[in-house]
Amino acid sequence: MGYLIINNTLPYKVYSALLTQTGAAAPTETILENTLGTITFDYLTNGYYDIKSSNLFVLDKTFVFINLARFDSPTSQPTVCMASYFDLSTINLYSYYYDFALTRFFPGDDLIINGSLEIRVYN
Repeated sequence: MGYLIINNTLPYKVYSALLTQTGAAAPTETILENTLGTITFDYLTNGYYDIKSSNLFVLDKTFVFINLARFDSPTSQPTVCMASYFDLSTINLYSYYYDFALTRFFPGDDLIINGSLEIRVYN
């Protein structure tokens, strides 16, 4: 079953932004659309960040889209970015790069460059 959109009313609130993360700093944002409310970012450690709100994220009604704007990291290794719901005020954000010599992914900074993020919270 899909939603019928009448008078441009969507069944969710949305936060859409482009993210860039450098060094030991929280990701910075270029907001494209925000009907959700105030969102901030925290740096936790290498490759790990938090997306914070004032209890805006609802369990089983929060949907997060995240991707990197590029395939290669500065070291020409594949990169991946993931997000997961933690609680009403926190979504965890992770960035990893693949080390071919060690055949595994490692957390890393400086991997998100104009990555797209969209958070939807359904009614």
